[in-house]
Amino acid sequence: MKKVKVGIVGLGRLGRTHAENLAFGIPGAELTAACSIVDSELSYAKEQLGVEKTYFDFAAMCQDPDIDAVVIVSPSTYHPEQISLALKAGKHVFCEKPLAVTLEECKATEEEVKKYPDQVFMLGFMRRYDPSYAYAKKKIESGAIGTPYLVKATGVDPDADAESLLDSGFVPKSGGIMMDMASHDIDLMRWFLQDDPAEVYAVGSTVKHPRFREQGDVETACATFKFKNGAMGQLHVGRASVHGYHIETEIIGTEGS
Repeated sequence: MKKVKVGIVGLGRLGRTHAENLAFGIPGAELTAACSIVDSELSYAKEQLGVEKTYFDFAAMCQDPDIDAVVIVSPSTYHPEQISLALKAGKHVFCEKPLAVTLEECKATEEEVKKYPDQVFMLGFMRRYDPSYAYAKKKIESGAIGTPYLVKATGVDPDADAESLLDSGFVPKSGGIMMDMASHDIDLMRWFLQDDPAEVYAVGSTVKHPRFREQGDVETACATFKFKNGAMGQLHVGRASVHGYHIETEIIGTEGS
């Protein structure tokens, strides 16, 4: 079987997870190249992952004829430009969410992707492929819970990770907690309810780690959604959970949940 040769940009916390999976965990993939502006990250790619080629310049990596696909795990603000460069170079693209950090950029990037129908583009909403969420989707489609009318979602990260996140410089480039964390839950709401929100009300607060506020974000956020079909959504996301990482989704329908 011919392996897909992959170049990755971004080797921070999540980037390293993707890189290690590509290098050691996916039989059909070969991690051929890595791009970063951080010397230590490129050294890690060479020494720990066995990557042959490293780049400081993302555009140069995209021009490498040996690369079939590009995985984008850079800060969110860079996604639109990097997606465009990779597609124009003829590469398939997997990009971590979010697509962009403004609605205007999202719409423009969507139109850019449509110009390349023969190339695969995928955004990293991985929960759709998690067995538990796939099972829930099948139950909904089978009518097992009747008509779904409320989705309640919680997604919180460990408090133990908060200070290192703040030290990393990631928060100001992330698009904020709703882009960085809640986008997964909002994607699932749209998927389960097969509809888009018509109204949204959201609040946020910072209590334990004031640096979130100083960096233009919040520590905890809650939102209520009303969808066009009358269904509702409730959301809680946070970055200071003392009891640790916790993800939970409940779908309530007319005949069950």
